[in-house]
Amino acid sequence: MAYVRNAPGKRLDYPDELEIISSSRNSRWEGGKFQESRLPYAGSFGNPLGESDSDLGIVWVHEGMEVRLNGARSFSPLKQQPLLYMPHEENYGDWRGAARKFSLYMSADFTQHSLHRRFLDRPDCDRLGFLPGLAHLLNVLHCDVIAGTPAGPSLGEAVMLQVLQLLFPDDERRADLEQRSITPSQVDRACEIIEARLSSQLNLMILAQSVDMSTRHFTRAFRRATGHSPHAYITHRRLTRAQDLMQQGSLTLAEIAERVGFSSHAHMTATFRKILDKPPSHFSDRH
Repeated sequence: MAYVRNAPGKRLDYPDELEIISSSRNSRWEGGKFQESRLPYAGSFGNPLGESDSDLGIVWVHEGMEVRLNGARSFSPLKQQPLLYMPHEENYGDWRGAARKFSLYMSADFTQHSLHRRFLDRPDCDRLGFLPGLAHLLNVLHCDVIAGTPAGPSLGEAVMLQVLQLLFPDDERRADLEQRSITPSQVDRACEIIEARLSSQLNLMILAQSVDMSTRHFTRAFRRATGHSPHAYITHRRLTRAQDLMQQGSLTLAEIAERVGFSSHAHMTATFRKILDKPPSHFSDRH
């Protein structure tokens, strides 16, 4: 650990190299990655996330940091707010004084499939007031990751989709296009996949592809058709299936949690209490 004196009588700790605090590596998200990290006191960077330059990136530095960007001679303070890095943008330089940051990147395939368009114009986040919303969504992803993504990949993917919707809202033509209703057969197809894979880690991209829709179009159309977002519907079906198995009385609660797709007995219990306001034992035949 390197120690850097920041002010008289005050000493801050910085790692000697990049330290990963939390990561979505095991979350099974399709098309995205979230990472919380601590930085050395000073260093240089090329692509800010170390990922493909075709990816869309958002970086949020939480402590005071100065940067020297793209050949500038002097360091300037970096705003403590989410920063957007567009695909194929060239960003390089040096930093000093950072301690912790959130990084989110979304692949070109995920972005294109979600938005149904290949080329994106940089939004004016300050003018359009996107920054508080971005900060909130990054905090949601962070909470999900440090909890071990107990709801599976669908929550993280839904939040990433919200990020894209916030940054790249539909123009009038796309809004009209996405008003088309999902057909009953498409709803049935999606629900069949959910039922068949309830015990596994479901993700939005697979469901959207099964009915030949973009992720954003599918999420909105599914909500209009069923009254629930895909994530809420999946959770509801898991709760219902779990109650059915409890009534049969042949499995333990831990076995039921695994059978219906909850990450653990504790996650199932927390979900029952949050949504139904009762513990799983209330629905057991032994109750």
